[in-house]
Amino acid sequence: MLARSPTAVRVMEPREVAQRLQQLCSELGLRPKQAAYMVSKQPGYLLLTPLEAIRAKVQELAAALGVPPAAVLRTALTVPSVLRRKTATVQRRVAAYSSLLRCTPLDVLHVLARGPEYLSDTPSSVRQRMIALGMVLRQPRCTIAAMLQARPDLVSMSGKVMNTKVNGLMSILNKEKRHVVTLLVKLPALMRCDLDCARAVFGGLQALLRKREGFVYAMICHAPQLLLLTPRGLHQRGSALRRCLAASPEWVAQFLQLRPPAVAQLILNRRGCLSAMMYLSERQRAGSAPLEQLLATGGPAAALGDSWAE
Repeated sequence: MLARSPTAVRVMEPREVAQRLQQLCSELGLRPKQAAYMVSKQPGYLLLTPLEAIRAKVQELAAALGVPPAAVLRTALTVPSVLRRKTATVQRRVAAYSSLLRCTPLDVLHVLARGPEYLSDTPSSVRQRMIALGMVLRQPRCTIAAMLQARPDLVSMSGKVMNTKVNGLMSILNKEKRHVVTLLVKLPALMRCDLDCARAVFGGLQALLRKREGFVYAMICHAPQLLLLTPRGLHQRGSALRRCLAASPEWVAQFLQLRPPAVAQLILNRRGCLSAMMYLSERQRAGSAPLEQLLATGGPAAALGDSWAE
């Protein structure tokens, strides 16, 4: 950091830097770690620029983009260089991405906050990669735009890597491309999944649940997030589920009747259903609440009452 900093920063005493960090936290409403991160990325600007000028820049950008100042500051937390750029330049860049991604300037700032590369990249370059992703997935531009809003980092993938990912998922799931594309559109994060982990999880679910491939695939269709689990994470969840079922014949009978979406919900611990089973098992109350109730919205709280809040 010091190597790329102005001389005025390099000669600052640690006490002065600490004082400045406190001032940034106080004036901009930042947490210490946030202020430290921003300074590490833009030491000269954030340590030497008057606080009044930084606040004025945030207000100026907010007015130019038509967004709340808090949105500008939230973007600056991960891309502090946005505060150093000319307001007109940022305004043009945001307008271009707003048109390209078919979203509002506020949405663009959310994208920039999660994908800093968009600020250093050009809209024309992003457009070309959107076209490439559209060709790989055979999807219209509006769908690709929605995927990039959900996962801005997809824009950094080459066409070759995209094809590799799609073909890998086709092989793992033993499904045609159109089925895999449906999953990718539903959960764009799958484009960034580790294929080896995904293969291990898909096979691991079949072994854990003693279900056929078709049953597990139906689970994936309802909850593609399952493929983002690590093998270790699946093992931990599976072990917890097995212990709970071993403690209650009633739960075993009910579990065998569950459809794929409900089983996926248990594995992912949605609504705290698996946690509720573990809670009841630890207190020698396994089977006291039916799985159907624990899987329902608000089910664990209704079944356990005040004890669940503990």
